[in-house]
Amino acid sequence: MQIFVINLKEDIERRQSITKCLNELNLDFEIFNAVKGKDIDRHNDPLVYDKDECLVRHNFLSKTIMRGKLSDGELGCALSHLGVYQEIVKRNLSGAIILEDDFIPNCNLNAVFSAAYKIVPQADIISGYPLGGGLRQSLFTVKKKINIKDFLVYRLGVPGFDWFLNRRRRVPTTACYFISKESCLKLIDIGYPVRFESDVLIGMVAFNKLKYYGIMPFCGTRLNTKSSIEVHGTYRFY
Repeated sequence: MQIFVINLKEDIERRQSITKCLNELNLDFEIFNAVKGKDIDRHNDPLVYDKDECLVRHNFLSKTIMRGKLSDGELGCALSHLGVYQEIVKRNLSGAIILEDDFIPNCNLNAVFSAAYKIVPQADIISGYPLGGGLRQSLFTVKKKINIKDFLVYRLGVPGFDWFLNRRRRVPTTACYFISKESCLKLIDIGYPVRFESDVLIGMVAFNKLKYYGIMPFCGTRLNTKSSIEVHGTYRFY
């Protein structure tokens, strides 16, 4: 699987850190230059939603109102992930693994994600760092064994009922995940104009209707340093 690492061009320290880590794991990867939100003219760019409120409709019964604007960092992060999706589609890749530069893998990501995808080939997204964020789970969720160490893969959310149970809940991280080309096409379609943080766009399963899976234990850790993205969690759900 192709691995893309999202990194701001001027953040040399982080690029060096994750490069060293991935090289030690003998993983091939490509640095994807992140978008700097401060450089975006959000008031005049048609690809950016610049209102204080937006309505998210899950179906004819369920909706969520999101209030507040994205910070510059959140906007840049969202545009960066969407940029990787476009690159995956452009190259006609079947899918790819996406990492943020503050994620430090502790395993062979290619092997783990490839093995997981063989077990759940229907998956749209598989997260290697699936923080629940209060996402309600089905009582019938089955954790399936991956034939690598002690890793398990399992479905996130409650299929068919996320519109009710998880309409204000999401998987709150885009640190490390596999995404299929078909999912990229869908997220590109619903992601513009940009009005969601990257983790809201892919993690709000009630909205995007993607088949989202998680791997446990985590495939790595996040650096305990201030994020260069400067994400403030601007949006609030109502």
